[in-house]
Amino acid sequence: MDQPPQSRQPATWSANVEAHGTTPRILVVEDDVVVGLRVEEILFELGFDTQLCHRLELALTAAADELFAYGFIDVNLNGYLVGLAVADVLDRRGVPFVLATGYSREDFGGRHEQAPLLPKPYDVREIEAVLHSAGLLPGLGR
Repeated sequence: MDQPPQSRQPATWSANVEAHGTTPRILVVEDDVVVGLRVEEILFELGFDTQLCHRLELALTAAADELFAYGFIDVNLNGYLVGLAVADVLDRRGVPFVLATGYSREDFGGRHEQAPLLPKPYDVREIEAVLHSAGLLPGLGR
């Protein structure tokens, strides 16, 4: 059975623009303020709107209540692997995401094996590549 239109989540940048007439929004979950602001700056330069959350509670609320085209999730928040809870919420809503982490996939207990892993530290080209793979940067020729 089809879901009502208001609960559908666009899977790509073009679907987000077509469905909502807005710049695609990316949820950025990062407890390090400097890293979070840098990721926001990169995403803004690539043409995205962002919502940056430094704390788990704010990230969980945003993931559950706001419309996002993608999630950019730091797995380790303040020394705990709690970013996976945000991934759980986005996954239930059908919103794709990347897990940014210094940990290996084995540390996640089999959760979110389909999600791309972006090893820390990362750079602009790696962020572009993961967004391109998700269909959010069509035509990236690098």
